[in-house]
Amino acid sequence: MHPIPRIGLAVIRHPFEEGADEAPHILEEARKALSFAEVVLAPAICEDVAGAHLAGKAFRDSDVDLVVVVLATWSSDAVAVRILDFANVPLFIWALPAVSTGSICGAHQLACVLKELGLKYGFVYGRFDEQRCIDEVSKFSRAAMVAKRLRTVTLGQVGNRIEGMTEVSFDEFSMRKVFGPMVEHLAIDKFLDMRESQDTARASEVWARVKAAAGQVNVPDEDGVRSAKAYLALKQWADEKSLAGLALECYPSLMGEACLAYSLLADDGIIAACEGDMNSALATLILYWLSSKPVHNTDLLTHFEEDNSILLSHCGSGSFDIADSPENIRLAPVRLAHKGVCVLFPGRPGKVTLLNLVGREETYRMTAISGEAVKTGMDFAGNPMRVVCEVDVVRLMHRLAEVGAGHHWMICYGDVTRELEHFASLLGVPFVLMC
Repeated sequence: MHPIPRIGLAVIRHPFEEGADEAPHILEEARKALSFAEVVLAPAICEDVAGAHLAGKAFRDSDVDLVVVVLATWSSDAVAVRILDFANVPLFIWALPAVSTGSICGAHQLACVLKELGLKYGFVYGRFDEQRCIDEVSKFSRAAMVAKRLRTVTLGQVGNRIEGMTEVSFDEFSMRKVFGPMVEHLAIDKFLDMRESQDTARASEVWARVKAAAGQVNVPDEDGVRSAKAYLALKQWADEKSLAGLALECYPSLMGEACLAYSLLADDGIIAACEGDMNSALATLILYWLSSKPVHNTDLLTHFEEDNSILLSHCGSGSFDIADSPENIRLAPVRLAHKGVCVLFPGRPGKVTLLNLVGREETYRMTAISGEAVKTGMDFAGNPMRVVCEVDVVRLMHRLAEVGAGHHWMICYGDVTRELEHFASLLGVPFVLMC
């Protein structure tokens, strides 16, 4: 089950201002507009610092991801700021159109104060029945939820980053400081020992289930059972350490040995990234939480000018759930090394968001591309995705080099670019949307 944002909702008014008596009605309408989330109401309408104390404590005790304040009228900016002193989460300001209430005046005043204090906030101006307003607070709240959840998760690294790929180096202190996750480590030899110690009968059951779900199987059972043991070993470690995701040093000696495991872990809600790339593991987790669906792990391979598309793929470790059809899923050895078990299929069509995350504390940068995945064949032995882009694809190749984006692209279904923009802003990480 995927989490939904928990929002603290407070309506603020000044009793002297016109429209103050509408605050209870405004509170009810605001609650309805936030029906996409779990809503925690302030104990009462807030009109002074004493009321803000109570609201802030209630929100803190309820562990909200975000506080939404609706300005029924102009009000003292100290009220909202005091709420944040206790809640210690981002604030979202909702200003209402009206001539005489001063809602927008108070909202702009509050935004100025928050900016001066260096506090994170979002903003929308409009009615509760306007979908654009609901969408904006929804996207901001999901970004705030992800940012907060990352502070209490753990990721795992099996082995190290792969030889010859300095790009995927990561700074554990930077990741902890900027994004939040702790990192557990497992040596490759310990992983291999864990794999060999897994029960063969149980691994055979897993392999039989996998074979039954695939459209075609082109690997011997011996390799399939070994891959199932890799899955059970990684799942065991993830459960022991409460891991939200992991990355494994696979290339070149362990090519194909963890691909099936990654596919199965995705169905368990445990994300995985290739080639020991911990920054990509983090990016995958972010997309997974935002989209509520398994995520593709890919490299950008080439472009096609005829339909302004790009082709992306990797060895073949995607969840069965994101294949274009079950019949097209083929279990086969990994290309180049010709061993192990890869899950080969074209990705299913649909709106997609591509995300690349590289760097360290001073240089972290997130780069995103929005597009439409279209039906494609097995253009590459992996999980090929052909994505029609909104940006000119020739220019895209140059822009990616200019910003210093890496070559690993995580792909989720749906357009979550606005959520990513909010997320990056909340953490102070540079964000580039290719458009």
